[in-house]
Amino acid sequence: MKMQIKFYEGVNELLVVPEEDINIKNRKKFKRKLLNACDGDCERIIVDFKNVENIDCSALGKLLLINKTLKQQGIELQIKNINSPYVKHFFSLVDLERVIKVDKIS
Repeated sequence: MKMQIKFYEGVNELLVVPEEDINIKNRKKFKRKLLNACDGDCERIIVDFKNVENIDCSALGKLLLINKTLKQQGIELQIKNINSPYVKHFFSLVDLERVIKVDKIS
């Protein structure tokens, strides 16, 4: 899975930008890359969904597991720039905002 990763040292934030959809084929690689990227040096991981047009149920499960793992390490997970109507609808159906900080689903 291709993604851009950038660490902002002053604010201890990691910006992750997946460059493709997140699904059953790449969900494990997404989780591994996301969890390994922080290495305990950040307080927040922001996942920018600007390039994600589709996400399936298995990937949503991984996202929730990633969130749980990060919370145990004291790291906040945030999702931003959801441009895809499908992803917006999917996240609103499962009420993802209750579990993960999501910028502007509606």
